Amino acid sequence: MDSLAVHHTMVGVELRRCRIDDRDELMRLWHRAGLDHVPEGRDSLDGIRRAIENDSSLLLVAEVDGEMVGSIMVSHDGRKGWINRLAVKPDHQREGLATLLVDEGEAFLQSLGIDVFCCLIFNDNVASQHLFHRLGYESNPHIWYYRKKLRPEA
Repeated sequence: MDSLAVHHTMVGVELRRCRIDDRDELMRLWHRAGLDHVPEGRDSLDGIRRAIENDSSLLLVAEVDGEMVGSIMVSHDGRKGWINRLAVKPDHQREGLATLLVDEGEAFLQSLGIDVFCCLIFNDNVASQHLFHRLGYESNPHIWYYRKKLRPEA
């Protein structure tokens, strides 16, 4: 079963693992959410398949009434976790979906013993900068780099 045992209070939202047959809808979501993507590169059919099948990554989608309205891709290098492709359809933004997706991505990484979470955000993506800052991520003034440590010594 690809549904996750998610405990949240967002009625009507289902989080589940992305399937390869979701790829076209996922590309449309990313486009609507303003995410640049390169279909022939990492976001190609093979690239998405690798992300889905890789044990060190998680690609989640959020659905409302069977419609894909959000996504997050999470991966790690064994010591640091990365949040990528956080997207929420514009007409579902500011409802808590992004926070829900980040929380689930962090829980996945934490279950693997990863306790430093990072993301890269474009300079003009102020909404994401505000979201990650609100979620406890710190920015580096020289690069747009965000991290969150669950333990001070991490």
